[in-house]
Amino acid sequence: MSEAIKKIGIPTTATITVALMLMSPMLLQTALAAPTVHGPINCSVTSANALQCTFNVSGLGGATTATATLTADATVTTGCINRGAAETQPSGLERTTTTVTQTQTVNVEGGRATFNIVASLPSASELRDCPDGMTPVIVCATYTDVSIEVVPNAGPSRTFPVSGTFSNCPSTSA
Repeated sequence: MSEAIKKIGIPTTATITVALMLMSPMLLQTALAAPTVHGPINCSVTSANALQCTFNVSGLGGATTATATLTADATVTTGCINRGAAETQPSGLERTTTTVTQTQTVNVEGGRATFNIVASLPSASELRDCPDGMTPVIVCATYTDVSIEVVPNAGPSRTFPVSGTFSNCPSTSA
């Protein structure tokens, strides 16, 4: 009877070690899979005063889509233009601070995704009131505290801080 027990047996330490060694590459790959930026995150202010960022991300594993959310603080310089003087410089410049955010979802191919996100400002009339029927306009914008969160539809997400200040303001109005 004791021989029957020996024949059924309990896995030895060697058997468990071999099983773990066979599984470890799969476990390691899963543990290390996380979004990683390849190359720089390129951000600039567009002619429409919006913040545009482009970047490439890998480490998205088996995800089929990924969503990136661009968030930034914007200091916006606005002014007012008289109805009869549309070609003149705006007067009464003021600064307003707001937060902009934009989300983009793209397809993932081979664990990689490329994003091109544009976060727009609220309209000039949402940022400012002008007196006497004058028209509010956005003169320029400066973006700081920029970050991008990448969330694949499968696997871990990651937030990337973007260093720098992005502005189209002349040094006298920034």
